[in-house]
Amino acid sequence: MAMTGITLDAIIHVLANTIFHPLLTWLLPFTFRAQGFHWHMPPMRYSLAFSFFVVLFWWLRQLNDWIYNGGKYRKVNWSEEIVVITGGSSGLGGCIAAMMAGKGVKAVVVLDIRPPPEEMMEQWSDRIKYYPCNVGDPSAVSRTAIQIQSEIGHATILINNAGQVAGGKSILELAPSEVQSVLSTNVLAHFYTTQAFLPAMLNSPNGGHIVTVASALGYIGVKKTSAYTTSKAALLAFHESLTAELLSSPTIKTTLVCPGQFSTELFIGVETPSNFLAPILGPVDIAKLVVRDVEEGRGGWVYAPEYARWMCFMRCLPGGVGRVVRWASGVDRAMDAFENGVYVGHGAGGANKTD
Repeated sequence: MAMTGITLDAIIHVLANTIFHPLLTWLLPFTFRAQGFHWHMPPMRYSLAFSFFVVLFWWLRQLNDWIYNGGKYRKVNWSEEIVVITGGSSGLGGCIAAMMAGKGVKAVVVLDIRPPPEEMMEQWSDRIKYYPCNVGDPSAVSRTAIQIQSEIGHATILINNAGQVAGGKSILELAPSEVQSVLSTNVLAHFYTTQAFLPAMLNSPNGGHIVTVASALGYIGVKKTSAYTTSKAALLAFHESLTAELLSSPTIKTTLVCPGQFSTELFIGVETPSNFLAPILGPVDIAKLVVRDVEEGRGGWVYAPEYARWMCFMRCLPGGVGRVVRWASGVDRAMDAFENGVYVGHGAGGANKTD
């Protein structure tokens, strides 16, 4: 399900491609000049100044991206790429797997405890390969990685996407096994897969790309999601540490993905605080951004919707102001439709819908 109706993201998209576009912005002073305005007149001066600052801001963004990537971008040759996606059987991972297969990659390797849908495997039988694997188990990851390298080759793109939610429960309601399971899948698995597939990337002249799928909730703890938000906060530190360690290897790129809420089975029943400020995206919307960054051969960040980009500032607010913002946004009411992990909201029909 993609965004529908008027949203903040839609408005920003329109503005970015019209009056804030580095080329289109020059139409304004040219229009004034065609109407006979001279260079010293206020409309001409103001429109030229506006155009100059828009272009300057655009160039600064390009410079920032170039510096972050060490002045070098990875050259992607899809026919030679082997993509490993954890949790790639459904949701966001399934969308990325299908898109990567459509790019004509050598192989898309899906690591998941559940097989991909039959229709996906039938459509991309020559591209997508499924290996059953519990990525939270280090020995299983190690065995599977050796098997993949033997049967297909060395991975060049690793997308750590597998995720688990133990939402709808307070800290006191969470069982130790639930906490352990969430942290194993959402955090420890990133260590296991990176340790298994990164060495081959370091030895490859064309390097590789590692994508870490975190969440906007990594920047803010939310009521009844303690295990999940803790795991996503850990991934922010994991990505930063990994990126720092790879500074001497400019051909290996790292991308951090911090999406807001999107429509997958993991988040059934979760209420969005605001359809305007925090629209619910479809997994395909996030997948397109991830594939774009990988294809361009650059590292960086993927934030969507737009509010996810600014979540980090929540930590900079004074305590009282932060509490008011949380109340106004309704972020801590998103899980109100759950009782002890069971969805009891509208449409539940008495059935237990758990994550």
